[in-house]
Amino acid sequence: RAKMSYSLDKGNSYFSLLKSFPHNSELEITLYFKSSSPQPLFTLADSRSLIHRYRYSLSELPDDGYRPRAADDRIGHFYTLYQDYTSPLRDDPYVRYINRWHLVKSEPAFKRSRPVQPLIFWLENTIPAAYREAVREGVLLWNRAFERLGFENALEVRQMPEDAAWDPADVRYNTIRWIVKPGDAYAMGPFRANPLTGQIYDADIRISADALRARYLEFSEFVEPSSWAAGTLPDVLPRWLHPLATAGEGTSSLLCRYDAGMAHQIAFGQQWLALNKGADSEDFQRFIYQALVNIVAHEVGHTLGLRHNFKASSAYDAAQLRDRDFRAQHGLSGSIMDYLPAHLTAEGKPPAQYFQTTLGPYDYWAIEYAYTPYDPQSDISEAEMLGRIARRSAEPALRFGTDEDAFGSSSRGI
Repeated sequence: RAKMSYSLDKGNSYFSLLKSFPHNSELEITLYFKSSSPQPLFTLADSRSLIHRYRYSLSELPDDGYRPRAADDRIGHFYTLYQDYTSPLRDDPYVRYINRWHLVKSEPAFKRSRPVQPLIFWLENTIPAAYREAVREGVLLWNRAFERLGFENALEVRQMPEDAAWDPADVRYNTIRWIVKPGDAYAMGPFRANPLTGQIYDADIRISADALRARYLEFSEFVEPSSWAAGTLPDVLPRWLHPLATAGEGTSSLLCRYDAGMAHQIAFGQQWLALNKGADSEDFQRFIYQALVNIVAHEVGHTLGLRHNFKASSAYDAAQLRDRDFRAQHGLSGSIMDYLPAHLTAEGKPPAQYFQTTLGPYDYWAIEYAYTPYDPQSDISEAEMLGRIARRSAEPALRFGTDEDAFGSSSRGI
């Protein structure tokens, strides 16, 4: 093993990015390190020096009367955790608040009302015009869950102007961005939350262009898609599951590589449609459209505070999934937060629904727990209200299992 030391080269280090907005600042620092006794290292172009880049995001925490909401592990929400040392007699020193947005009715007395501040997603103008309607549909799909709670238009979608003077790095703007990174299919729905309360105050979804450009996949997947599940599995799997997915809870639970798997499904579906005499170009366009709606809705779910639910696919049996009317009403799974393959019929007839493009019963339930308004004048406490919602966890359609259940050392939990 090479033994050498590096020290900071202050003269060649610098601020490589400085951006400041009304509520946040973004800084990037490029640090050069040099060695007085370099030895050849294949990981460095020149072992005499190396570069580290550090990115700092500093945000002003919101102060708008937000009430934290306790987490319940029967339902899959991301949460903020800290230890409370003020009460030493507690069995559990940890306090867990779910991550959610501050949604409040503008007219609390009305059965249905617009929120004081809706959740607005801006479509960055890098998104191809042909895909913008599918992206819009994937976002607005979640309004169905909020309508059940009395919110009208809780989520809105706006198009970023070509001459926009604002920057997507500004936390006042939640954006959906189209990223060009050849050879890598991914989608991410990260958010920023108050570390004291769990309140989400910013989210920016990123989708790579290669999520839909399945032609970039290996030749073997195009000629014989089944080989992906057979001979080529060891080579492909590391690209689907991010290397950090084996890093354990706290790291792997924050990863979403749905688009990588979706790219394989698109490649497989493209071949299925090409070989199917009953399929035409409209079928493939519908296939791509539904795939994108599904991807966006899945990532928006993350930005609303929802984790993956890999048990949701067990909600419906094979007979129900073969029923066209059932699929049209209920979808293909109990949750859009699942990782689902393309739905291709054995009969060879192109189905009307290739991907999950509607919310499942679990999605409505998870949103109900997180965003049901609590009336302080109610006869029951907020804890009791939430307990009544969470008790439904035994219902078959509300089965829940997330990343650590599916990708740990044992799969028995899923």
